[in-house]
Amino acid sequence: PGSTVIEKRDEMRRNKLMADIAADIPPPSPAQVRDYYKQHQADFRTEDEVHVRQILLRDSSVADEIAAKLKSGASFEQLSMDHSLAANAKKGGDIGYVSRGELPKVFEDEIFALKPGQVTRVIQTDSMFHIFKVDDRRGPGIVDFPTADPVIQQRLKEEAMRSRFAELVARTRRDIQAAVLTKRLPFNYSGALPRSTNE
Repeated sequence: PGSTVIEKRDEMRRNKLMADIAADIPPPSPAQVRDYYKQHQADFRTEDEVHVRQILLRDSSVADEIAAKLKSGASFEQLSMDHSLAANAKKGGDIGYVSRGELPKVFEDEIFALKPGQVTRVIQTDSMFHIFKVDDRRGPGIVDFPTADPVIQQRLKEEAMRSRFAELVARTRRDIQAAVLTKRLPFNYSGALPRSTNE
């Protein structure tokens, strides 16, 4: 909505060009992936992390009821699926592993004080109520190679695509001589293309 036919056509051409270039780039070799991992160890260092689940509610009385059920041993995952308003409710409220600085401080202080299996109190923010559970903790370390492998493959593919696009733009600028006709422009042109007053 709101796009012209020409804009949609141009977008489709760009998407096709990107897909064609991506298809032409071979996946990185195992040796390239391994070398990248060795040369970028700092990128794969992790801080103290916790595996977190959440229940997000709009009603304080429902939040208190759920907190009471959790204290009685009810399943956090099931209560999340049944009551949570969060997008991850159907996955039992699973947020995944988070490290310090990834969540608001009001949540972080509570979550990082817990041991695996423990649940936070009901935390109120504006008009919402949150309950978190810590499933697991991992100390600082380095992500192992099998876990990093798919991430590195994606990075190397993206780098190769950026390089191919840069080559394509440079070749196009060299092959297609373009100049901006500045004579009739109602403003002073200050772009990167060469100027021309000939019309």
